[in-house]
Amino acid sequence: MALRSALSLNDTLRNAEFALRTTSLDEAERHVSTVFCRQRLRVEQASSRLDFSHQFVHLPQFSVHRVRYGAPVWKEIFVPLNFTVLQVTLAGECVIYDGTREIATGPGQLSVINSGRRFEKFWSRDAEQLMVCVDTSPSRAVTVDNSRINDLSNVIFDPQPIPVDSLPLLSGIISSVCVDLERGRGDVLDPEVSSRIYDTLAALMLHNIPYTDQKLSGSQSTAVPYYVLRSEAYLAQCATKDISLQDIADAAGVSCRTLCNGYRRFKNTTPMARLRDIRLERAHEMLLSESCSDSVSAVANECGMNHLGRFARYYAERFGELPSDTLLRSRSRH
Repeated sequence: MALRSALSLNDTLRNAEFALRTTSLDEAERHVSTVFCRQRLRVEQASSRLDFSHQFVHLPQFSVHRVRYGAPVWKEIFVPLNFTVLQVTLAGECVIYDGTREIATGPGQLSVINSGRRFEKFWSRDAEQLMVCVDTSPSRAVTVDNSRINDLSNVIFDPQPIPVDSLPLLSGIISSVCVDLERGRGDVLDPEVSSRIYDTLAALMLHNIPYTDQKLSGSQSTAVPYYVLRSEAYLAQCATKDISLQDIADAAGVSCRTLCNGYRRFKNTTPMARLRDIRLERAHEMLLSESCSDSVSAVANECGMNHLGRFARYYAERFGELPSDTLLRSRSRH
């Protein structure tokens, strides 16, 4: 529990010095346009009183910011081409409108603002966010064997919100960097340490957040999102149990809709079809095993497939023969 508290993003930068605190809308607009990018601010209700605050830490490759407006505010934002923003909503709600869709993030959710985009963003009165501005310049990528790895320069991330609790490594690195600077250690200011942290941060973003690489002519990336990987681990462990789509989604930490979309996009299948494939593969291995003395129905039941007729049909479609034929062939060899 102590480690979890130490790495809680809710506490990140809470005790850092304020870069600015103001009730002036014009002053806040000038400040965020200078620190982040060009922005226009307007308060939704003329009677609302702004209570803007900004705290941050800065490293050569990325910076971490804690921002609050204290009033319902609309922002028109012009994101430059050289950085991408990870935004974590700590309180309230923030909504992005990019001209085609509306993306809302609530407490405990992370989403991405891609570089080179123009959009509007609404902050509720109680909204507070942690924002990580990551440099996406091509020069930041690591070159190995003449190939750039962790290259964010041509990446467009999926902006759909992701639960922060499902990204412990990513959130832990962000929090640890801030704690190091707040406590005056400054280990992360060492150029080599800072560079390694950036590489890890970029790798985790590519591994955990769905994206499209524009260099690949608009084709989808092969980076499978965290929730698909987590669901596959759950399926491998619990395939013999009676589990539903909701059980799989709960284990992955996302909704059934998000999980199914992820499987269609990255696996060209569905979660339940993947579960069936795992069960069929196990049954096939058991039937081919030298030590198999069970009947086909016993093998099917042990692998979680209780309807023998469906099992036989799916098995034949998958392996080109009936399970009874596989068992007979195996016994004749042994």
